[in-house]
Amino acid sequence: MDLYIKRIEIKNFRSIKKLSLDMNKVSLLIGKNDVGKSNILRALNLFFNNEVDYLEKLNFDRDFYVDGKRKGKADEISVVLDLHLPQTYKANGDFVRWKKTWRRDKETTYSDSYVGYRVKINRLKKEKLVEVRKLRKTNLGKLLSRINFRYIPANKNSNYFDELRGEIYKTIASDAGGSFEKTSKSFEKDIEKHIKELTGALKGSLGFDSHLKLPNDLTSIFEKLEFIDPIKKIQLNQRGDGIKSRHIPHILNFMAEKQKGLVGKGAPRYTVIWGYEEPENNLEITSCIELMNEIFLYIGRNISQCIATTHSPAIYNVVKENQESGMTHSIVINDGDRTTEISKELDVFRHIGATALYAKEIESFQKDLEEKSRNIEILKEEIKNEQKHRIYVEGLSDKILLEKAVDAYQLDFSNIILCTKRGGGDNYVYDMVKQFKLFEKHEKTGLRVAGILDEDAKSKIKDQDKDKSSNSKYGKCFPYEFCSSINSQKRYFSVSLSLEHYYCTSIWEYAEGKGWLEVKEKTDYYKKSDINKILDGDDSGIQEVPIFISHKFNSGSNKVACAKYLSRKSNDEFLDLVDDKLKEVLLSIKSFLNS
Repeated sequence: MDLYIKRIEIKNFRSIKKLSLDMNKVSLLIGKNDVGKSNILRALNLFFNNEVDYLEKLNFDRDFYVDGKRKGKADEISVVLDLHLPQTYKANGDFVRWKKTWRRDKETTYSDSYVGYRVKINRLKKEKLVEVRKLRKTNLGKLLSRINFRYIPANKNSNYFDELRGEIYKTIASDAGGSFEKTSKSFEKDIEKHIKELTGALKGSLGFDSHLKLPNDLTSIFEKLEFIDPIKKIQLNQRGDGIKSRHIPHILNFMAEKQKGLVGKGAPRYTVIWGYEEPENNLEITSCIELMNEIFLYIGRNISQCIATTHSPAIYNVVKENQESGMTHSIVINDGDRTTEISKELDVFRHIGATALYAKEIESFQKDLEEKSRNIEILKEEIKNEQKHRIYVEGLSDKILLEKAVDAYQLDFSNIILCTKRGGGDNYVYDMVKQFKLFEKHEKTGLRVAGILDEDAKSKIKDQDKDKSSNSKYGKCFPYEFCSSINSQKRYFSVSLSLEHYYCTSIWEYAEGKGWLEVKEKTDYYKKSDINKILDGDDSGIQEVPIFISHKFNSGSNKVACAKYLSRKSNDEFLDLVDDKLKEVLLSIKSFLNS
């Protein structure tokens, strides 16, 4: 287990009079503007880097809590961290309590102490902290000194990115050994060839050699280097702020990985903790989700912990989905003394601000996006494993029945595969067709896709027909078409057509005998005029209702059971029990896929 902060206590710092909060591997600080969320990160930056804001030193007149003065005592800011210790350091305790204090009369220095504690359970089953009297200070001190706290400010301007590129140089220079020095000398010799007339003139005039030489520290040069798209020749500084922001965790993770490799065998490793202020800045919702998922991916690998402030429900939702290593605190301002404190309310969205108005919609959007992302990965894997056209259907019963129909009608579907998933539904079919079209537009596999939808999804067919883009030719959704037995009933009843309506009456009666059906509400199938007649007690002229109109299958599993029952029939029996309109639907789809 990595070293990480399990608890923070801050006193007399900016808006914080006294604040104590527990931490997890990913800890989120949620709250409205100006409640002091960022002051928690700044207190950590002060603790580890002796800076308050990014590249900004402590200033007591500004940073000391305004009402923190104690009579007869010096003004003092303190930060206490409880750090969970790795297993190999458990001789020093279960955790170490590390305290630093800053006093007004000693602005440039601070006091620093740490104590190890073991957690004991007493007879009353309550926790008791026992101080470890003798710490193995050499090893523990090295471990603590190698904590690298990276403060990522909310305003990620060009100066921040310059500094970040400079940090890349410092990291890889340590890792590269003498290779940079060799490269520098080679570069200097090449320069010398091109300016020998200049150096010769200088020597003739001044009487001594004067050559150009690269600086020993190339940080300033790296600060001016640019990430660039080699094909489009677009530099990072020409891109939007959102794309720039997405580079940050990758750069910091890269540096953490390189730093990890610098540690000698048996020596304490570097611990990297991120203090991430408003990671959602300049990012739309999907990018927020992707960035937060990337952070969780890095945690436990090269990054020990991430403590972030946010106003984004999307980021909160990702943390909520990772409860094992994630934790959220609502930060508020006390109305009395205007100090920063933790809210005890569970409804964190209340403290996000205006974004709470659409928090639930974002949560729904995230789940939908995650589902679509999973479907795309499945789609890629399917295409990779089997180069065939695809027909997506709403559920397992459709797949079983259609595979039997293909066999019974003796259709050549050798280059076509039927696909579904448990509980798929019309949204699944529509999304898979839509996603395949986008996939095929770029991948050019030469494959096509079709979907078959029940009539209750006819609005999706209409939406599809509006698509005039070039990639619409790669995929299409088809409805089940009305067969003669249903057509004869349409003038009397409202019918929402599904695959089961191709079954003959004897199959519906068999399903009823098995308990697979339930009676529908009359309002689901009677037309309005007939409903009014029935309500008036007049049933004259009311058509007798067929079982396939008045009943429906009461569960997906019973639909599957009926489809399996039909699939076990001989081909000739099957053809007698299912309407031939199904063959027309399959031929129409096959024609599209092979066109």
